Amino acid sequence: MWYFVTLCTAGRKCVLGDVMQDAIRLSPIGEIAARTWLWLPQQFPRVHLGGWILMPNHLHGIIGLADDAGGSRAAPTVNATSVHKPLTQIIGAFKTRSTKEINALSKSPGEQFWQRSFYDHIVRDEQDLARIREYIRTNPQKWSLDEENPANWQSQRRLLTRNLRSLRALIPLRARLFRQLAAKE
Repeated sequence: MWYFVTLCTAGRKCVLGDVMQDAIRLSPIGEIAARTWLWLPQQFPRVHLGGWILMPNHLHGIIGLADDAGGSRAAPTVNATSVHKPLTQIIGAFKTRSTKEINALSKSPGEQFWQRSFYDHIVRDEQDLARIREYIRTNPQKWSLDEENPANWQSQRRLLTRNLRSLRALIPLRARLFRQLAAKE
């Protein structure tokens, strides 16, 4: 089964890299996250990685978990306890390992690096998989419009504030309309 996952940095801090000319340039912290993501299939034999990308403050990835149907057994050299881990524990292992390395680099032991949870979506079919791959592939080109981009947060706040003011102005009008309708009945 394939999953599409998104993991965000704590506080959505942009520390994994920068988008320049529609491409991501990883920071040393981003390189640790990339290395750790690629470590997952080595640690968990049933994990297969599809397309993935690190953005300044989040990671998008397609991760497959092979089922054990067919009766195959883990090779004696494989840690049998790692074979049947659910997605949450695999993502947890990624977060733990990358956070320890990042904190060692930053000299900030015990600091939380990733947000507590993550988004996951079961890939339904080939069409869904193709759509997700395209989304991942084009993500850097869309960074300037991305809601995860802190540069957009100020303009989103302004828009929300303007919309709230408009809604507040409508409240007295709505009350007057209800009174008029009640008077007609």
